[in-house]
Amino acid sequence: MGEEIKVHGKLWEYWQANIRTNYKKISAIFGSMIIMVLGLILYGDKADLDIRTILMTIVFAMQPFLTILINIMFKGESDLKDRQIDLLRQELVFARELTEYQLKVIALKATADWDKYNDLIADIELVRKPI
Repeated sequence: MGEEIKVHGKLWEYWQANIRTNYKKISAIFGSMIIMVLGLILYGDKADLDIRTILMTIVFAMQPFLTILINIMFKGESDLKDRQIDLLRQELVFARELTEYQLKVIALKATADWDKYNDLIADIELVRKPI
């Protein structure tokens, strides 16, 4: 029972995150739905259709909008997320290559310094040697 509540809680949080992310699309869809419903009601009244026919027409006209809303709730903007993941992956590759080059530069400097200090030590040893 506790696991079931956790699963429902996670699902609810996922839906909320998708709605928060896509609220502009959802608002536009609701606006289109309202315009469609009002248009169908006005058309049905003008054409002297009965209420059941108007309601059936509205139900069938709402199907694409509901499909889009369900897709947004369950999938969200997966294309946008995929693009973000690709950009992050490219950024990580770039950062890794940059770090590798920085390490190579540091290693080259360290090698040059090592050689320089070894030469200085050899010069000191020459000066210390009695003639």
